[in-house]
Amino acid sequence: VDLNDAEDPSTSVGAYHYMLEANLGKTMLEFQELMIIFQLLHWNGSLKALRETKCSRQ
Repeated sequence: VDLNDAEDPSTSVGAYHYMLEANLGKTMLEFQELMIIFQLLHWNGSLKALRETKCSRQ
């Protein structure tokens, strides 16, 4: 794994890094729920479609 990937939100590692940083202070359960939604969006292709339309991360 290239360490620069962690800083690039378009990579899997970078997206995970972003999610960790954006959710500092939340409980592990809250983070886990968010990650499940993130994974489902990624798996069904919705995340790619949102990215292509430049949809905000919020």
